Amino acid sequence: MKQHPSIWVLMAILPALILLSGCGIQPKPFDYEPISEMRKEPGILTGESGEYTIYDSKKRKADTKVPADTIAPADSEEFRRFQEWQQEKEEFEAFQEWKRSNQGAEAYDEFLDWKRWQSFKRWQESQPKSD
Repeated sequence: MKQHPSIWVLMAILPALILLSGCGIQPKPFDYEPISEMRKEPGILTGESGEYTIYDSKKRKADTKVPADTIAPADSEEFRRFQEWQQEKEEFEAFQEWKRSNQGAEAYDEFLDWKRWQSFKRWQESQPKSD
C-alpha cells in the first residue's frame, strides 16, 4: 500500500493553520497582583467597600424605637412572652448558680431527699395492707 503525498501535505498544513489562527486573537491585559497584597473587594470583615472600618462617624444608627401605635397586637403579645421567657431564663440561671454554691448544694440535696421521701410514702400507701 502506497500512501498518497496529499496526506503528508495535509498533515503539515493543518497544524500550521491552527498555530496561525491563534495568532490573530488579541491577548487580555494582565495586571500582576502579588499574593502578599490585599485585594480591594468585599470580604468577611471588610464589608461592601472592601475596607476594614472600626468606627465611621458618617454612619450613625437610626433611632430603633418603634412607636407603640405601629406595633400589631399579636406582635406585642409575642414580645411580652419573649420578655417573660428572658426573665424566666435569668431566674433559672440564677437558680443554677445558687445550686452550684455550697449553701445551694446542701439545700438542693435536702430537697432531693424530701422528694425521695415523698415517693417512698406514695409507694407505701399503694402497698396492700396486711392484717
